[in-house]
Amino acid sequence: MLLLVLLLTQGPQGSQGPIALHSGQVITRSTRVLRRTYRISGVVIRGDNITVDFAGATLQGTPADTAIRIDGGKNVRIIQARARGYKVGILARGTRNLTLEDNDLSYNWKPRLFSLVEHESLVDWLSFHHNEKDEWLRFGAAIYLADVAGVVDWATYGGGGYATPRIGTPVQNPEAYNISAPIQHMDKLVRPLLILHGTNDTNVSFVSTAASIEPAASQGAPRDSDTSVR
Repeated sequence: MLLLVLLLTQGPQGSQGPIALHSGQVITRSTRVLRRTYRISGVVIRGDNITVDFAGATLQGTPADTAIRIDGGKNVRIIQARARGYKVGILARGTRNLTLEDNDLSYNWKPRLFSLVEHESLVDWLSFHHNEKDEWLRFGAAIYLADVAGVVDWATYGGGGYATPRIGTPVQNPEAYNISAPIQHMDKLVRPLLILHGTNDTNVSFVSTAASIEPAASQGAPRDSDTSVR
């Protein structure tokens, strides 16, 4: 009887929660966060196969902080986080198969631009040649990804050698291909979407990135595209 009680109180293996957050907290397994406002310097998420459901909790910080840092790992999922006042909302490095779902990173720090409606200032331009040491971070970001590999459409990604061992073929597992492909969900867009593609990207082809623009356009969404090397 005692053993049964212990097992019931432990909950599902590999998960925890709901939890309250504190500054510098390191989360290493799946959990749900208590919904409240946390005035903290930020949290760190580290490990594989982790889902952190912030459940609408708000992280309130300063322009010196990053709300959520994701340190490596694979199959990491961040849901319903709200961040306010930070220089960076979510920063991920070296993560594989990262999912950011229903997160609100509005009203964080932003630099004052020199560009006006009447003219554009070259001072505001960013060049990938000047980001070898994360120079772009000085401008802040809602989401900053460094060496993060994701997939636009599993059906066209890297041939069968990459996708098939992980989720099977489109015939065997059509639901997984549909759920994990952003191009299948463009009709749900409610905010502007910025799509960038690095010229040295060896994980996702430019054709795949370009293909992700068309479904949004077919839904009647206005678009402004520019293809150039800078």
